[in-house]
Amino acid sequence: PLSRLLDELEVLEELIVLLDPEPGPGGGMACGTTRHLAARYGVPAAWSTFVYSLRPSRSPLRALIEMVVAREPSASLGQLGTHLAQLGRADALQVLSKLG
Repeated sequence: PLSRLLDELEVLEELIVLLDPEPGPGGGMACGTTRHLAARYGVPAAWSTFVYSLRPSRSPLRALIEMVVAREPSASLGQLGTHLAQLGRADALQVLSKLG
């Protein structure tokens, strides 16, 4: 289940480092950030903007996973992997694979 990721802090932290950053002013749109992942889960853009405003005290990725698990307890790591693959984030998929 996706909720397992919340217990696997080392893997979660690595994913946060890969997926949370956004390009600075003038940078091109980063592809496959937490914001894009949220859209794949059907989360409104306004929520992403709000949760990004809470950085650095709160990770958008962690908040997203907590929300998806609360809304959809049956959410799976496989589903997350599919979304990451569609976003072209092989680096994040490799980290996720550590959960076996």
